[in-house]
Amino acid sequence: MGRVLPLAGLGPGQAVRYRANFRWAGYSMTWTYCEWTVQVAREPVRADLFLGRAYDMEVDDRVSLYGKPARPS
Repeated sequence: MGRVLPLAGLGPGQAVRYRANFRWAGYSMTWTYCEWTVQVAREPVRADLFLGRAYDMEVDDRVSLYGKPARPS
């Protein structure tokens, strides 16, 4: 199981952002790359909810998939 984020502890008006990337490879030489960004907020929905927002917690689990050093935070 992956990392557990304490999303249940969000107070009113708080927001978190989680980022991850990975790739799948089958039995052939091809692979599929995916990058996810998940944003969760505890406040009413509106069109610009996540635009230019400061987050109360950010988790960045992206890694280099090509053997290069991880990028700076």
